[in-house]
Amino acid sequence: GAIVGLDVDINAIRRAQSVLNQLQCRVILVNENFTEIARVVREQGFEKVDFIKPYLMAGEPPEKERLQSPEDRNKMGESIRCILCACCTAACPVANENETFLGPAPLVQAFRRIFDSRDIERVERLQQLNMENGVWACLNHYECTRVCPKEIPVTKYINTTKREIKRVFGPTQEKKDTSA
Repeated sequence: GAIVGLDVDINAIRRAQSVLNQLQCRVILVNENFTEIARVVREQGFEKVDFIKPYLMAGEPPEKERLQSPEDRNKMGESIRCILCACCTAACPVANENETFLGPAPLVQAFRRIFDSRDIERVERLQQLNMENGVWACLNHYECTRVCPKEIPVTKYINTTKREIKRVFGPTQEKKDTSA
């Protein structure tokens, strides 16, 4: 498994531990005062990340590499820097209270693929996130953005995805419940 570092404040410790337990991770604390979580050893995969298919879906393999213009690359912003450390998910109050929420880490991975000009599953990816426990569950607490070690504007990207869903499917699509 991967070793992941988290740096959270004392008020986030309980939320972080709860979320990490939901992810079936083992928490190793550096001191008895629980002032920080030093390492998380990932024992099982991130099913919610896997759900959004965090890889390029581009059809048949090309003869050469798939080129991308700088303008198209910039549409993905800083999302390409995500290392899936789960700091954002650990700090998210919504993920702590709602175990069915996809969470910030999977949503950043989805954002990256949605705005990748080489990906051919854009509309399908947007539809996949257009559910009550997808992007619409984010309540803009900005904790994910605050704790991201790569300084990725996570909440901004989630809100950009919400706007894109409304643009593609219309405003009546907001908070569509597709879990049934």
